[in-house]
Amino acid sequence: LKAERQRHAGELEQSSSSNFAALDAERQRHAEELEQSSTDHATALDSERRRHAAELSSSTELLSLEKDHESSSALATALRARDEEHASVLSALERELGESNERTVAELR
Repeated sequence: LKAERQRHAGELEQSSSSNFAALDAERQRHAEELEQSSTDHATALDSERRRHAAELSSSTELLSLEKDHESSSALATALRARDEEHASVLSALERELGESNERTVAELR
């Protein structure tokens, strides 16, 4: 009976030891998977941040170009209106000068 108990205790200890080793191996595997998952998540997050920053920069640049285009269009329209006004004023002045020259020539004759 004593020999049977010792044999049983040895088997129990051996079984316990192999169970602890299996649990330790499983814990280690789980820790490695968790670390890899964390690294993958950090990499994906960093990639998303860079993509978002690039999109934001692109959108800001596009908005700036659109505003420049609108300002340029508004300026071009204002300049055309001013040019038309100057042309009409210049035409009126040329008419006046022509009439004045004709009067002066007529007076000199």
